[in-house]
Amino acid sequence: MNKQKPIFGLSKIPHNEYVKFLQMELGKAYAYICELEEIAGNPQKYIASYKGNIKGLTNKVEVLEKELYEKNYEIARLRDVLTGNSKEALQSLTATRTSLRV
Repeated sequence: MNKQKPIFGLSKIPHNEYVKFLQMELGKAYAYICELEEIAGNPQKYIASYKGNIKGLTNKVEVLEKELYEKNYEIARLRDVLTGNSKEALQSLTATRTSLRV
């Protein structure tokens, strides 16, 4: 390989642009290091915030399960109306209810 030949065309990038890019990347790395130092200084604070997020997500899951149950109930009711087969509609509703509780 010829040592005079530029690698990946870096010689085409102006030096000031390359320096700006490296400074930006260095700033990102410094911010990440500061964040890690902050977490290391007070880990209980971050653990508590993550636990709070888990509780919020659990509540969302419960709400979505309730909405899903209601939609399945509506589907079963409409199926009953369309087919006149109330026994099948009740069985599918019962199966949905038991699968949500497991």
